[in-house]
Amino acid sequence: MRYVPKFNGLIDKGRLILSGRDRFNAYLSSLEGKSVEVTVQIPVKICSGRERRYYFGVVVRSISDFTGHTPEEVHEILKSMFLVVHTTIQGIGVDYVRSTTSLPTVEMEEYLSKCREWSAITLGESIPEPNEIEIGEMR
Repeated sequence: MRYVPKFNGLIDKGRLILSGRDRFNAYLSSLEGKSVEVTVQIPVKICSGRERRYYFGVVVRSISDFTGHTPEEVHEILKSMFLVVHTTIQGIGVDYVRSTTSLPTVEMEEYLSKCREWSAITLGESIPEPNEIEIGEMR
């Protein structure tokens, strides 16, 4: 797979203002005479440190304390329940487990919701939502 650099910018009054314009121009020069495809999109926001602290400090810890499993075990169990991706490679069905570090904010919120719901229904253990606790409690 060939490396394709990403360039960031801002749209201002219908014009693209690039960050790192020199790097962009150097890359364009390397493509001289070639046909190219241009895509412009809003960057995907990856989950924040606050969300990760909530996940490990509240969700994982609550389930760990309740079940007696280590936090690492709980983390792997939750991922295996809610982050499995089914795909095919040359016609063969395979599964893999996504990493929580790669989840965009929206998907992380969906994952956290599934974890809380599973805990409440399966374990009878209610886990507070992020807005129901103080940040200092997320240790």
